[in-house]
Amino acid sequence: MKIIVYIYTDPLLDTVPNQNDWGWEVDKIYEDLGKRSQLQQLLTDCQTETVNYLLVRRLEELGDTLVEVSDRLNQLETMGVVIIATQQAYTSKSSQIRAELLELCIETGILDSETAKLRAYKLRTEISELQAKLAILPPVNLYSVAQAVSIPQFWLDLSEVERRFYFREFIQKIQIIRQNGEWDLQIIFII
Repeated sequence: MKIIVYIYTDPLLDTVPNQNDWGWEVDKIYEDLGKRSQLQQLLTDCQTETVNYLLVRRLEELGDTLVEVSDRLNQLETMGVVIIATQQAYTSKSSQIRAELLELCIETGILDSETAKLRAYKLRTEISELQAKLAILPPVNLYSVAQAVSIPQFWLDLSEVERRFYFREFIQKIQIIRQNGEWDLQIIFII
């Protein structure tokens, strides 16, 4: 299995990312600063070598315009490369059915190719947004997660933001009780 990475950084706007932050063991990293010459090399290499996965941070790294991004996505997907955007919820493997549907719309004359590319990009964006919303929902196996978070070391290893996230997941309600001029705060957790 061959995994490659493409990084596009605008030198005026972005900081250069750390190449070890991908969480995957990558075979090759293509990195562009301002121009996309390495992206062209990546496309050439994908035609001559078998590449399984391409990791990018965001889809917009693949081009300056919607048309460029869509063309490059289609080009890479046609070569069988699965594109994974690490900062967006997008994986090209899930777009196979949409691609076939759009191809059918082009063949039957319902959509011209330019409109189909625009629609394909919009669909990818919508699906990414929905997957991001789905990712913030509480886990299905809340009881088993509750058992894991009852371990003190679990909480010590979390950042403050992560602690707040988990804390909110297990609060059922908060009651403010006034008794004889004194106020008490009572937190009721999910059992």
